[in-house]
Amino acid sequence: MRAYARLILTCEGPPPEEVESMMVAMGYQPIEGALTYVKDIEPGAFDDLVSELHHGLAGTKARYIPSVRLPEELRDREAMGYTARLEAMRPLGMDVDALSDLIEDDPGGFRASATEMFNGLLDRMMQDRERELEDLEAKRRLERIRQGVLDLAAEGASVSEMMAALGMGSDILYGLLEDLVQKGMVTAEQRGRTVVYVRPG
Repeated sequence: MRAYARLILTCEGPPPEEVESMMVAMGYQPIEGALTYVKDIEPGAFDDLVSELHHGLAGTKARYIPSVRLPEELRDREAMGYTARLEAMRPLGMDVDALSDLIEDDPGGFRASATEMFNGLLDRMMQDRERELEDLEAKRRLERIRQGVLDLAAEGASVSEMMAALGMGSDILYGLLEDLVQKGMVTAEQRGRTVVYVRPG
């Protein structure tokens, strides 16, 4: 069986980490996020446990509350009811109201509907992921083209020369060149009948 010990510390005693070391030495394990410790004991050994706590914590000014039941403040955290679990699904886009009715009246229908909703959620997640990957690849491609334009502009190149070298259409290239010109990263120069884009300096 399991026994629990909830501690109440004071500033007049040793620091919490020292008290925890004392509890661990007595065979207890801390429960994360609470000054409560748990230990496996044999049936009928609870009185011995209380005596051990009394002597083991002597001089620490710590108060202890031993029990063979999980403290009430930890029960909700350890065992969430089905209604709370359902409500936690609402931000995911699940129809919690419909599921709440089904779980009461039609458990089989609840399972089928919940599975269908969850599969739909997974499908949407995969679609979002594919769109994000496509957007990321488009940004990377545009950055490669942008760098290619700057490399060509280092020696000076016309739009037609850039289109041929980069294998791209004029619409994207003109938009990119306009942005680079506005930022002062390239300039347009007239060389005979041809406009050539070059990098300053």
